[in-house]
Formats: sequence, C-alpha cells, structure tokens
Amino acid sequence: MKYTDLMIDIETLGRTPGCAVIQIAAVPFNINTGEISSNVFKMSINLDGQLKSGKGFTYCSNTYKWWQKENPTLFKQLSKSNNHYVTVGAEFQKYFRGLKDSQNIRVWGNSNRFDLGIIEGWYQKSIGSKFQPFWNTWLERDVRTLSSLKPSIKSGLKFVGTKHNAIDDCKHQIKYCYLTVKALKIKI
Repeated sequence: MKYTDLMIDIETLGRTPGCAVIQIAAVPFNINTGEISSNVFKMSINLDGQLKSGKGFTYCSNTYKWWQKENPTLFKQLSKSNNHYVTVGAEFQKYFRGLKDSQNIRVWGNSNRFDLGIIEGWYQKSIGSKFQPFWNTWLERDVRTLSSLKPSIKSGLKFVGTKHNAIDDCKHQIKYCYLTVKALKIKI
C-alpha cells in the first residue's frame, strides 16, 4: 500500500466532542517515505446550520474570540460555507471508504482526543449516539507525541500556506512527522 497513513485536521468552535466543526481536511501520505497523495479531502461547514439544528452542537465563546484575533477572514469564509453538516459528514465518510485498503490506514490527528475525538463527537451529534468511527480506532496515531520526540524539527520548519486552514495544517503536520521519523531512524 503506497499511502499507509491519513492526516486529519479540523477547525472548530470549541475544544470538546460535540462542538461545532467548520472544516475537515484529510491527506493520505506515507510516514516512512514522506510521499503525499494529491487525493485530498477538504470541506468547510456552515456554522449556523449546526447551531440552529437542535442537535446540541456546542459553541465556545473563547474559541470564537480566538478566531476573531487569529484570522477573522478565514473564520468567516469557513463558517459561512454553503455546505450542510450532514452533507459534509456523508462526503467525508464516502471519501475515507474510497481510499485503497482504508481499514488498514493509520489515522493521525494532532492529538487523538482533539481531532479524532471531536470528529467522533461531531458525528454522534450529527447522526446519533449509535455512531461508530469508520476508521479502525486501534490505528489512531498522535502527531503531538511523535513530534515531542524531536521538537526542534517542528519548531524549525517553516509553515507553507495559511495557518488554521485544515488542509495546510495537514500538509505541515505530515512534513514534520516524516522528518521526525527520518531523524529517529525508525520505521512505523
């Protein structure tokens, strides 16, 4: 399998499962070679549709304030999307299942309980509490743990793109994860 890994990044309006998500991105890659697929997933999600849905999506005012300070233009672009949360959820699941050998792909988040945990909670709010992750949870991997083994790699790597745009965050995380694995002379 050429792409053994999938980097997932999300942009949210909170830090706990069940909060509103305004962007999901995913990029297939190979942690051992650094090769990145062009078959990426990136969709923004309308915020009002989630908050007015009656499904109980949460919203953190501190996260909103952070967005207004960090990049209000990007926040507006993502949160005012025409994409309904149900559509994005279905499209992401379809994308993942369409990946070659998807049940054997290691799924990476920049902290499993943030990206992957929030996505799981978001799906539970979207389609019900019976939701089970469509990825194999025993293949979840944590970017922060790996990068903490050689923190100078992450801190020394120039960011390309727009910070907090999930697709650019995915590509940046892939770069420093690959460089960390290479520097440690390990194979994952």
